[in-house]
Amino acid sequence: MTMWRNNVLTNVFLSILALIYYIPFVNKGLILFDEGYMIHFAQRIATGQIPYYDFFVQYTPGFFYLLAFFFKLFGTNVLVGRIVTVSIAYLIVLLTFFLLDELGFHKLYFKIPSLVLISVFGFPLLNVPIDVWPCILLTVALMIVFVRANQFSKKWKYSLYLGLLLSLMIFMKQNLGLGYLALVNLLLFVSWKENFKTKIINLLIIDSIFIVLSAPWIYYFFIRSGDLSEFLRFSHDFVTTHPFSYPPLTYLFQPLGLFKLLPYYMPAIFVLVLCYQYFFKKDRSVLLYTSLFPILGFALTIIPLTDLVHIYPFLGLSLVMFFLGIQKIKLQYKLFYIILLAFTVIIGLYLTLFREQYRYGLPYRVDTTYSNLLTAKGIMVTSIQAKELSYINSYVDAHSKKSDYIFVYPFSPMLYFLTDRQNPTRYGNLIPGNVTYEQEKQIVAILKKKKVSIVLTVGNSNFKNSPIADWVQKHTILIENNSLCQIRKVTNY
Repeated sequence: MTMWRNNVLTNVFLSILALIYYIPFVNKGLILFDEGYMIHFAQRIATGQIPYYDFFVQYTPGFFYLLAFFFKLFGTNVLVGRIVTVSIAYLIVLLTFFLLDELGFHKLYFKIPSLVLISVFGFPLLNVPIDVWPCILLTVALMIVFVRANQFSKKWKYSLYLGLLLSLMIFMKQNLGLGYLALVNLLLFVSWKENFKTKIINLLIIDSIFIVLSAPWIYYFFIRSGDLSEFLRFSHDFVTTHPFSYPPLTYLFQPLGLFKLLPYYMPAIFVLVLCYQYFFKKDRSVLLYTSLFPILGFALTIIPLTDLVHIYPFLGLSLVMFFLGIQKIKLQYKLFYIILLAFTVIIGLYLTLFREQYRYGLPYRVDTTYSNLLTAKGIMVTSIQAKELSYINSYVDAHSKKSDYIFVYPFSPMLYFLTDRQNPTRYGNLIPGNVTYEQEKQIVAILKKKKVSIVLTVGNSNFKNSPIADWVQKHTILIENNSLCQIRKVTNY
């Protein structure tokens, strides 16, 4: 009992250290596209709208409802979403330490390096509310339950927990839910030492719980609304129009090329080590099997878009398992792997402190001015952005009522949230390919019907063979052009 209490206190203390590192980044910067996508649709849910009926989102609705719940409690503010996110990030660190305990890594020698690995690729590199955060938390929870299921005899109890967690996972993000379901089914047969009949019974428990808990909301949101075909169409088009690629090893011949490659290739190196242990060393340890969870999460999140920005937490969790793995096995070049991990940590710190926020925005150090917008109260942006946001909001306030619609094109739904105006369409991302040509024509008709008078365009909005882009160019005039968006006035229909 004393050892358990000491472990809990140690885990909480170390997690608080991570939180102290996270806190200064909570209110820094604004991401108009991805962050805006999440909180704009969460706000629509908070006002009573229903996903796939009143609007379309490319993910399953779990995280949108989680954000909407906290918006209802504390108000629709960007900072609320950030606090929800950093709270989840803290719980990820805390649960990771309990995972280490389940695996037998109780000593600070293991926990402090793990703290560093998961923190440097944690919240500060991804300080916005997107659905990967609850998925990471559920991944760690799945890993803990999986380890316990391999250690104790009451498999049915842990099968119930696994089914519950998997149903929550698919509610948060569809590809991860299905991927983990397949992995758990596979590992049940490969890693559990029970007889075949017992394995079948537990497989049925897991899959039945998953189906029973998932079927009602799938029916409500997709089958009853008739929107399943669009959801599947979008998923298919998204995958087929974004060919998968990976940074080539020729980067090694560039100055600092190794540092560009390491975050991408460290999980691949880890996979090779796991394969070597499994096939050549006949390693069948629970540590090896448990390591497959973050590796699969990394793979499912980086495909089809080869962009690390959304998978940093999976990278951190994968590196923690890599570190633990090389402590357990006898490798000839253990020091070499430790050095690679150390270099990767340096890269994480460098990206956080000196490079672009969220890989797209300005560095955190230039966010020195508080926004004066009510919906972004407490958020710090650059002094120029603060002035521009204030001007945009003032113009929208002066030329429209709160009940009016404005149109943001093609993909910066944060501007709906910041100006507190309604989106006339079902969509947040109108970059051609995310909606079909016919849907674009329907949207143009909706803009006319709802008499939209203000259009905010961000970046490139003059796409070829796009009904929306053509309408914007022909029916609006430019009022103001700044670094955040172009304010356009609709002149005729």
